[in-house]
Amino acid sequence: MEIRARSRQKNCNHCVLIKRRCDRRSPVCSRCAEKGVACTYAKTRVAGRHDLGGNGVPTPSLGSAMAVNSTRSPTSNPSSEFNYLETLPIPSQAFATDTVIDSFRAYENEIMIDPFLNLMEVNATLSQDQWIIPGAETASAIDRPGSPADKETMDSYEGMVELCHELLPWQLHDPTTALYYVVTRIQAFTKDAATLNAAPFMHRYLYRHHTPSCIPTCFANNMLYLMRTPDNTPMVLQTLDIGIKELLEAERCRTSATPVEKLARTQALFLYQIIRLFDGNIMLRSQGEKDIPLLHTWIGELCRVRDNLGGLARMDNTAVRRKPPPEWERWIFAECVRRTIYLAHSALMLYAMLRDPAESAEQQFWTYAHRWTLSRHLWEAKSAAEFARKWREKPHFVITNYALDHFLKFGRGDDVDDFAELLLSIYLGRDAATEFISAGKVED
Repeated sequence: MEIRARSRQKNCNHCVLIKRRCDRRSPVCSRCAEKGVACTYAKTRVAGRHDLGGNGVPTPSLGSAMAVNSTRSPTSNPSSEFNYLETLPIPSQAFATDTVIDSFRAYENEIMIDPFLNLMEVNATLSQDQWIIPGAETASAIDRPGSPADKETMDSYEGMVELCHELLPWQLHDPTTALYYVVTRIQAFTKDAATLNAAPFMHRYLYRHHTPSCIPTCFANNMLYLMRTPDNTPMVLQTLDIGIKELLEAERCRTSATPVEKLARTQALFLYQIIRLFDGNIMLRSQGEKDIPLLHTWIGELCRVRDNLGGLARMDNTAVRRKPPPEWERWIFAECVRRTIYLAHSALMLYAMLRDPAESAEQQFWTYAHRWTLSRHLWEAKSAAEFARKWREKPHFVITNYALDHFLKFGRGDDVDDFAELLLSIYLGRDAATEFISAGKVED
């Protein structure tokens, strides 16, 4: 494979164009991050030293394997196992570095995921990579109108005054406050990922058949962080820093990404950001703040491939039960996309509010409908057969943002999973949510 010579240009293209000093921060310099423009280095993108072996041939590492796999020739040997989540053709815009407000455009133009998943019907002997088409974003996207939140959804925010206003430092240390519960629960996501191989936004079977390399690396770093001691903390944090840099470098080198890879990188960076922003280490926090715009960008890209359940939201429960998803794995992926978007943005918004209680730039997110499925029975199903049975027999609710009144009227505590428990606790308060859940627990 021919590798073109690296340009001698050191500053990013944008800073060179406007003739300004560049701090050369990778993957995005400070000026480009502030202006919300694409940040690229050198006129020709080639394999860097991190990706080159001794003979000048790119060699994959744990953090860069995703980028290598995404750029193979369409004539490479087909995989032994065809997976619809891996083969969907979605080009990557990982380092477009849109501003927070610009990323909301994705919420207004989200698309249904099903048109991509129909590719499952192609011949399973075809090479996976021939479905990865760099630069084909316009061919893959199906624009549809945005979904502004309705009055019921907007009215539901009024009951969340305790968490959204009058935030005081001591509340983070008072177990009776809503702020303490929410922050503690967010911090526990890293422990969930390390010990359960799952989180409220990451199903335990999500990566069973195809695991992007950033996920095992993130799992290992979460486990190390959980088991850290005063003696090994410096090495743990050094390993964490290397893992984050490998993730960012792999995505900067990527020319295209499939939906499952977009979800994996967002979940990995989200878990890393929880450690960096909520750990209390001032240096970790400083590094994490620089990558907040990138996480917003990746969340926006997930919105473009999200099935936002617009059709099911307009159906009654009986009609929904008659329309099960074509495949269990399809539902798992789609629900994880919905929950990751929801929780990742919520955590970033909470952090912004802790820094400045008057912060409002990110609240535009909540003027749009972000739907998710409330059903412990579906989320905790252990097989396709059990999922199909629970879909027919058990109630499940399509929730828009925090509009939970319908569920509180017709649902019961036995329907609540960890994700729903967190949102109910924010909406009702911890004590009321616990009472509701305890009163409705029944045997499966």
